[in-house]
Amino acid sequence: MNSLVNQWLQTIRLSTKRLQQPIARMLLAQAHCACCGDSSGQHPFLCDACFPHLPINHPACVQCAEPLVSLQSGLRCGRCQRRPPAFDYSHCSWQFTSPVDHWIRLCKDRHDTLWLRRLAHLMNSHPPAQLAQVDGLVFIPSSRQHLWQRGFNMAEYLAQHVSRTWGIPIRKQTLYKQHSNDQRGLSAQQRRLNLRHSLHSGQQSLHGQHLLLIDDVMTTGATMSVAAEHLKQQGARIVGCWCLARTVLR
Repeated sequence: MNSLVNQWLQTIRLSTKRLQQPIARMLLAQAHCACCGDSSGQHPFLCDACFPHLPINHPACVQCAEPLVSLQSGLRCGRCQRRPPAFDYSHCSWQFTSPVDHWIRLCKDRHDTLWLRRLAHLMNSHPPAQLAQVDGLVFIPSSRQHLWQRGFNMAEYLAQHVSRTWGIPIRKQTLYKQHSNDQRGLSAQQRRLNLRHSLHSGQQSLHGQHLLLIDDVMTTGATMSVAAEHLKQQGARIVGCWCLARTVLR
């Protein structure tokens, strides 16, 4: 009997030690700047010297968040003036350039959940001005296959973090996604055609609501535009977008 108890206790000690090792690595990583390796400051995983040098997405088009050359704020790019998307405004906290693009790839392609938490904090450090008027959040869903392959939906995690931080509820069952081809490498028109067959509307009553779509990266805005169409079909009055990063189109 004593030998069984000792084996049981030894198993518990080994399991506890295995759990403590990744936690210790995470705490050690959080204590050092991801850019220079120095001690991190008031910003999670970044020191006070490196944080101001991150590629903030400003100035940018007020509708599609594409970076602008002009230093004047409140402007719409020529593309949005000629063919405006279905969403009313957008805000991307950072540009999808180094080192932010590398961190996002670590999270999505290598399934690194440590970077999932870090990027959620990074996104929240630069929120949109319209946040106080938002009635609810909607995240871009993943197909079952992509969710099974990656283990998480980054957009959903970001939305949950925004919801907890700012006290804005998530509007569920508003969008559904079937399996589709990877959007990366597709043109804006190809993305829209791809999404027409994969992204579907829910049956929620969103009459008169101001909703904020959440996603990780905005490339052409096609995903957000199709999603905004579906939300407005369900009665949404205003649909904005908030993404972690914006691709710099050339």
